[in-house]
Amino acid sequence: MGRPRYSTMEVLVARGKAPATWKEDILDLGERGKNKIHYANYLNISRDTLYKIMDRDPNFSDTIKRALDLSQQWWIDRVGESFEEGKSQKVNAMLWRYMMENTFRKDWRPAKEELDITTNGQAITDNSIVVEIVKEKKDKEQGEGL
Repeated sequence: MGRPRYSTMEVLVARGKAPATWKEDILDLGERGKNKIHYANYLNISRDTLYKIMDRDPNFSDTIKRALDLSQQWWIDRVGESFEEGKSQKVNAMLWRYMMENTFRKDWRPAKEELDITTNGQAITDNSIVVEIVKEKKDKEQGEGL
C-alpha cells in the first residue's frame, strides 16, 4: 500500500497537478453557477477524488462549500431576473426544482414529515402495521359541513 495519490490541494499544487490559483478559480466557477462536476473537471480529477480531498483538506472543503453557496445564489438570481423581466413563463419550474434539489441537497430537499407513533408500552407482535391519517376537512366558509 502506498500513500494516497492526492491527499490535499497543497500536494496537488506541489506536484504541478493543479494551479496555485485553484481557490480563486473554483470560487469563480461558483459565481458563474457551476457545481461539483465542474470543479472536478477543472482540476482534472474525478468526483470521488474531489470528495476524498474534501475529507482530508479543510481549506479545500470550505472553498467547495463557499463555491456551492455562490452557485446557488447565481441560480436563484437567474430565476428572480426572469420574473422581474416578465419572462417567468420561460422557466421550467419542475426542471429547475429538480436541479436545485439534487445540486443543493442540503438546502432544497423537501422536509420530511415525522410521525410519533406510540404503542402505550405494548409490544408490537404483528409485522403488519396500518396507519390511517385523518385530517379535518376545511371548507371555504366557516361552519359548513363539519
